[in-house]
Amino acid sequence: MEPFELDARDAWNAGADAFIEFVESGADYNRHHVHGPGLLAVCGDVRGRTALDLGCGHGYFSRLLALAGARVTGVDVADRLIERAVELEAAEPFGITYLRADAAATASHFPPGSFDLVTGCMSLQDVADPGAALVGAAAVLKHGGRAAFSVPHPCTDPPVREWKRDLEGRKLALCLDRY
Repeated sequence: MEPFELDARDAWNAGADAFIEFVESGADYNRHHVHGPGLLAVCGDVRGRTALDLGCGHGYFSRLLALAGARVTGVDVADRLIERAVELEAAEPFGITYLRADAAATASHFPPGSFDLVTGCMSLQDVADPGAALVGAAAVLKHGGRAAFSVPHPCTDPPVREWKRDLEGRKLALCLDRY
């Protein structure tokens, strides 16, 4: 294991229960009402497709994909998040497989061309090596497959986002509200 993977793993394990509560309580407005539905729409018709959800956390987006008809594998570096994903899968089975793994090592866990779709819902910005994760995603995609990631952070992409401009149209300030 690389040192940065251990750091990320330790950090996510330490904050896992708070993260799970935030998402499961519905308080994570942007995940539930912006990023999740938006990313699912970008994925298109996933019925019968194989999907890899990188940085799946406790399986929020993996379950959306499965509900839409995909055969899903979710990977995450944090033991506690994968534990919760497995608990949720056992309570309400969707046929999702979960694996504790670093997204940067994706290509070492799956053969080339294994998936029709690779996704990440608000996870790529938290991967220790996003470049390696994207290279791995490309390697495991089937020819003609699709990669779709939702990466804007809610504090920089809130529901109300507008540039204040001067009379010549030059940007003066980015105005944010409701984040």
